[in-house]
Amino acid sequence: MAGLHVRRFDAPDETRAPDKTQIDVVRMGGNSAARFTLAPGWKWSECVKPVVGTESCQARHVGVAHSGRMHVTHEDGSDGEVGPGEAYVIEPGHDAWVVGDEPSSASSSRHRRRRSTRRARSDDPPRTHETGAPTGAPFSSPWCGLGVVSALSLHRKPAPRHEAQLLV
Repeated sequence: MAGLHVRRFDAPDETRAPDKTQIDVVRMGGNSAARFTLAPGWKWSECVKPVVGTESCQARHVGVAHSGRMHVTHEDGSDGEVGPGEAYVIEPGHDAWVVGDEPSSASSSRHRRRRSTRRARSDDPPRTHETGAPTGAPFSSPWCGLGVVSALSLHRKPAPRHEAQLLV
């Protein structure tokens, strides 16, 4: 069905707030959008690694930075910074931290996956229903938002749901 779904981040479906982090998530059908605010001093390996238990963030992130700066370094030695107005793709196997005294703010989205028409082969790894990630993989959550995964459910704060839907 064609349409426009509009949600406000001031009424998120979920808020995650581990150390020096706030992630507001809104859902629209099978799609999600997240707004991240990371405080000065935030570092994935210090704030998230102890909860997640992997050496580096194993998620891929696609988004847009709104304020502040973030430095990202990968296991292969490559690194760089993301700043306001820049779109980014951060591949799995990274650490990241806020640069300077200004909070880093960004947003990203996750789209509903289309069902694959390819038949599973006997040598394919088992898949989870929710994300398609291999069963037993360290990240089987659809959201890890700069390393913050759904495993952080102790930090979730449910919020009232308000959804405006405009059909075109």
